[in-house]
Amino acid sequence: MSKICKVKLLDGSFTSQVSRHTIKDVDGHPLWSSVYLTTEPEACVETHRDFIRAGADIIQSSCYQANVDNLTKLGYSEQEALDLLHKSVQLMNSAKDKENQSHIETAASIGPYGTVLRDGSEYSGHYVDSMTEADLIAWHRPNVEALVRAGVDYLALETIPAEKEALALVKLLREFPGQKAWLSFSCKDDTHTSHGELISSAVTSCLLANPDQIQAIGVNCVRPSHVSTLVRCIKQSHPTVQTIVYPNKGGVWDSVHMK
Repeated sequence: MSKICKVKLLDGSFTSQVSRHTIKDVDGHPLWSSVYLTTEPEACVETHRDFIRAGADIIQSSCYQANVDNLTKLGYSEQEALDLLHKSVQLMNSAKDKENQSHIETAASIGPYGTVLRDGSEYSGHYVDSMTEADLIAWHRPNVEALVRAGVDYLALETIPAEKEALALVKLLREFPGQKAWLSFSCKDDTHTSHGELISSAVTSCLLANPDQIQAIGVNCVRPSHVSTLVRCIKQSHPTVQTIVYPNKGGVWDSVHMK
C-alpha cells in the first residue's frame, strides 16, 4: 500500500499578485514589497484574500525585507519597526476574517541578513565569512521575537544562503520553544547552498541543532530545474523530514538594477 502524503499549498508571489491592487512599482526599493505595509495596507489584505480564495492552505506575511535594521535606516524608530512587523501579521488575520477562513495557517517571513546589503547576497551568503554565529543570532533576534509575539503558526526562515546563518536561526528559535518554523535555503545548483555547503550537510546540521521546532526544510528562490534534485538530496539523508519548495520563475538576479 502506498503511503498517503499530506500536501499543504503555499500562497504565490506576493509582489506579483499585489500589482493587481496597486500601480506602485517597488523594484529597487529598500523594502521591496514590504513597503506596502506602510503605503497600502489594504492592498496587502486583498492580496492575502486572493490567495485564500485560490486555495492556499498557508498565507505568508509581506515582511521579508521589513527587518528592524532596514526600517531604522529609513528613519523609523525601533518601536515603529517592531510595530510594522506586528502589522504584517494583523493584515493576514484581517484577510482570514474577511474570508471567514479561520483554519488558514499563517507564516511570518524571516529573510536573511543579506537583505540589508541590497547586493543580492541572499544568493551568495558571502557576508557569513566575516560574521560569527553570535553576530547573526543578535541581528535576527528582534525580528524573530516581534513576529513570535504577533502570533503566527510558522516562522518562514527563507532564502537562507549559508549553513552558518541557518544554524544561527534554528538555535535562536530555541529561545521561543512553542514556535514552529520551516527552513528554506537558496541554492546555487542542485546540490549546494548559495554559499557552497552541501545541502544534505546543512540540513543535517540544522536538524541536529533543533529537531523539534523545524516542521519542514526545503528550498526557495532557486532555478526550477534544480528543485527536484535538491529535494531528493534532502530526502535521501532525511527520509522522514517534511519538505517545502517554492522556486523562482527562472530569472537571474540583476545586482545593477536591483531586481
